[in-house]
Amino acid sequence: MASSSTDSIAVLASELTDTIAVKYFYLSNAVILYYDTLLNLREDVKYIWMSRWSLGKCLYILSRYLAFVDLTLLLVYTFDSRLRPSQCLPLYKASAWFQVAGVIFAELILIVRTYAIYQRSRPMLCYLIALHLGLTLPSLNIINRSFAFISYGPSPAPTIIPCVPTIGDVRWWIPFMCIAIFDLNIVTLTLWKAVMDWRSGATRTEFIITLYRDGFMYFAGMFATSLTNVILMKVMRQTPYFLLFVGWQRLLHALLSARLIINVRRASLGAWLNSTADPHCDTSKCIATTTTKLALSLDFTEPMELRYLPQYKDSEVSYHGEETNEPYAEKGV
Repeated sequence: MASSSTDSIAVLASELTDTIAVKYFYLSNAVILYYDTLLNLREDVKYIWMSRWSLGKCLYILSRYLAFVDLTLLLVYTFDSRLRPSQCLPLYKASAWFQVAGVIFAELILIVRTYAIYQRSRPMLCYLIALHLGLTLPSLNIINRSFAFISYGPSPAPTIIPCVPTIGDVRWWIPFMCIAIFDLNIVTLTLWKAVMDWRSGATRTEFIITLYRDGFMYFAGMFATSLTNVILMKVMRQTPYFLLFVGWQRLLHALLSARLIINVRRASLGAWLNSTADPHCDTSKCIATTTTKLALSLDFTEPMELRYLPQYKDSEVSYHGEETNEPYAEKGV
């Protein structure tokens, strides 16, 4: 009898220790989010807040700033000792659905980006939307039904673990596998287009290099995290580590998708300045090249318009809504 009691205490102590590790891993996710936001605040103001409203700006705000909501809810769920068992499931469901929304917005950024590098091909857009819906809708159904298999009881140590879940037959690994499949499709399409552009010499520009570099970095981080979540949810369902990387994946979606937009906006502006400042460049070719670069991802770059007319003196530039009819060479930008 004493041996059984000792074993139970040892198991409980082990679970509490694991729970503490998970709690502070969640806290580290929130700290990274706040730190990155403060670190890049100037770029956010320059490339996002001061720009006109566009699809890219909306997706950026929803993907990046919703992370503050769901990660905060997750911290309340894991740290607030005043929570009652009846409050745990609604709180976790709210955090989970905000995470789902953030991931969807981040994936929409990938769709827009891939659509852009394929020169706004409608068949490609239809494929990407069909793929996204085909993977997302079943995932949403699985997540919604899985909440019925989670229950909460009194906590033996509320200050350490306010909510003690009993997890039944949930299959949350499937949505994360769907995310991995989606990301794999995106990187395959990106790699194929990169090879095609490399053969034509288009990948030598900073703008195109930024598009492809960020795409591959995004895929590497997200694909590895998705597979880690699948493994943890399959192998460690009855341990505190079951949801260890959920907050981390949401964090990566917020940060990496935001960097996609910021880096592309910076590169598109730099490409425009560099091409127009080159005195040895034939004007019509420079303007046409720059227009192509900006048109590749106009949906989520800085709202910049560059209109080319056959006559050099008739070139017009519009940036941040300010238009001018001055000759192109006299602008000095």
